[in-house]
Amino acid sequence: MLTIKRFGLGVLGLVLAGSAAAANFSVSPLRLDLTGRRAVVVVAHEGDTPLELKVEAKSWTQVDGKDVYSDTSDLNFFPKQFTLPTPTGGQGKGKVSNANPNQRFISVSIADKGAMSGTEKAYRLFITELPPPHHEAGESVVIRTSFGIPAFVSDPKAKVSAKLSASVEGGGAGLIKVRLTNQGTAHAHLKSITSNPAGITSGEMDEWYVLPGASHLYSLPISGSVCSASQATLSINLDQGKPIAVPVSIPSGACKSG
Repeated sequence: MLTIKRFGLGVLGLVLAGSAAAANFSVSPLRLDLTGRRAVVVVAHEGDTPLELKVEAKSWTQVDGKDVYSDTSDLNFFPKQFTLPTPTGGQGKGKVSNANPNQRFISVSIADKGAMSGTEKAYRLFITELPPPHHEAGESVVIRTSFGIPAFVSDPKAKVSAKLSASVEGGGAGLIKVRLTNQGTAHAHLKSITSNPAGITSGEMDEWYVLPGASHLYSLPISGSVCSASQATLSINLDQGKPIAVPVSIPSGACKSG
């Protein structure tokens, strides 16, 4: 008989400043700034059975609006695999917090600080749940949880920043297609997009990044007073700093529903 033992949601775009949980473990923080420093990730167990977790680092680029991950040796991190005991269980493997025996610390740093440049580099640190050691094929399906923590590195002497531009690439059926291009030297972490006149809105965009030199095409709902305008100003809200104002043209017929 096929059964589901545990369901876990794979999370690849965690961007909040605090912590987040999925399945039976949580991680904190959810973004790493490794410029000139070492970082520590705390992984905590919240379930009732021990977990085996694997840690991997990947370089992160964006091509044609899609995330691309590649093997890298740019980051040092330890441990690469460890066991999380239950909150009341044994110690398992890995460094343990004295106050919280169900926690493990992952140390992360740059392997070669001399390779840092004036343009920010992006990585993700993936923490993935492994199958139970005594799991037998055919007995059940285990959906593993994976966290992908964004990590960013740049030369500490350089003042990196995002520089976004926008262009409209068509619209219709109540949608407008807006391409955002980052011509700056640091990532842009989008929170939301609104317009003046009102009528273009993205909703929450917590998982969206535009890396330096990359672009992404967004299909955004359009309605309301902006439909009678030929020009509008998009207000792009980022996780840091003031909103960025970008002028765009409104294509005729974008607001028509069919």
